Amino acid sequence: MKKPIGFTLIEMVIVISIIAILSVMSAIPILRGYTAYNTSKTTMIADAQARYALERMARELRNLASKTAITTASAATITFVDSSGATVTYSLSGSQLLRNSDVLADNISSITFTYLDSTGSVTAVLANIRFITISLNVSISNATFTTSTAIYTRIPL
Repeated sequence: MKKPIGFTLIEMVIVISIIAILSVMSAIPILRGYTAYNTSKTTMIADAQARYALERMARELRNLASKTAITTASAATITFVDSSGATVTYSLSGSQLLRNSDVLADNISSITFTYLDSTGSVTAVLANIRFITISLNVSISNATFTTSTAIYTRIPL
């Protein structure tokens, strides 16, 4: 009698079990890689938004026309009149950084403005402001990072 060609049911079940175990074992590193990629991508987008917002604020504040251009200067908000005569306010609403009512960046956990006079000392007198430092704390994907800049205003003395 000739031996039948093929696989038994037991052999097929064993092969399917081994393939399933190998698939699960290889899926874990792939999933971790995807998660790391997604987190990195989200963080890079948040960082780019924060840097764009910081650069826009710096550009506008650098070009203030006069000592009276800044009308409100607190630790979390600044209001000034830009070179075209429009009033501009930068503030934080929830986790959004706003320029007037336009959203500049999301995922901002805090913003801090520091106002310095010509000697580098902190000042509360609006007419004496020559330097402004801005610090943005960005929180996303269980990570927090800070981006900041210092601005020398071109306000004539």
